[in-house]
Amino acid sequence: MIGFCGLDIAIDENSQWWLIEANSSPAFAHIVADGGEDKVIEMYEGILTLLS
Repeated sequence: MIGFCGLDIAIDENSQWWLIEANSSPAFAHIVADGGEDKVIEMYEGILTLLS
């Protein structure tokens, strides 16, 4: 069982959501490069709080 994963999704022209893949080791380099690391750190803190 995977306790945490990243989801790659796409939304088509009819607003239909599609799951492309689930990543058991998601990377956040593109998010950090575009918006900084604060939101990624906040997300991980929330996950660790839920797990403890």
